[in-house]
Amino acid sequence: MLVEHLLGTTTALARLGLGEPLDPADPWGGGQGSADADWDGRLVRNLEAIGRGWSRLEAWSGDARVGSSSMPRPMLGETVLVEVAAHGWDVARALGRTVELRDEAADAVLQAASSTAELGRRMGADGPEVPVPVDASALDRALGQVGRDPDWSA
Repeated sequence: MLVEHLLGTTTALARLGLGEPLDPADPWGGGQGSADADWDGRLVRNLEAIGRGWSRLEAWSGDARVGSSSMPRPMLGETVLVEVAAHGWDVARALGRTVELRDEAADAVLQAASSTAELGRRMGADGPEVPVPVDASALDRALGQVGRDPDWSA
């Protein structure tokens, strides 16, 4: 289920970054059976598409149609960063792996989580904030903000 959600979300977020509309029949994708034998290859391709799309300046300007509403693209871009980091961490931890980010990347995830977590909670996308020590890493603090316990393991 997590992998199916991540595949669907990354497909949708890549489309939005590339300036394409969401699939009207399946806007967030990732339905039953989408995590086939090549799920990791599909995920890599989706992440590459996210990188291509969101590296374009125009991806960060104006509003984007997200379902029946619109969202400012800068906020959507921050959401993309948090979604990829948090769900990537979820998958890694479920597989018994750790996640390490360069300081600049972890700081960007923390900044984006700080900007988007409350809205994410109101929309039901993020869980309640998990208390994390103030001296924890930037990634751990970001994870706590979006409802993950950085000490969790499978």
